[in-house]
Amino acid sequence: MSGERAAAADAEAGAGGPGAQLSQELDAYDGRWVAVRDGRVVAHAADEESLRADGAVRDGDLLFPVGDPPSGFYLINV
Repeated sequence: MSGERAAAADAEAGAGGPGAQLSQELDAYDGRWVAVRDGRVVAHAADEESLRADGAVRDGDLLFPVGDPPSGFYLINV
């Protein structure tokens, strides 16, 4: 689903409000980045940079990867 189609689907379904819960399953987006607004996916892409470049993504949208993180070594600064 392109960002434009996701945004159109979001507009048809109506907006959630502040504090809206995620209202759809994310299994179809496994391994991809998603942008969520008002509890609905408004865009998705293979990586964060491509997602941020999508015209359907706004500054206040929540962006995150879906699925298990890639295997490997992680260094977390605390």
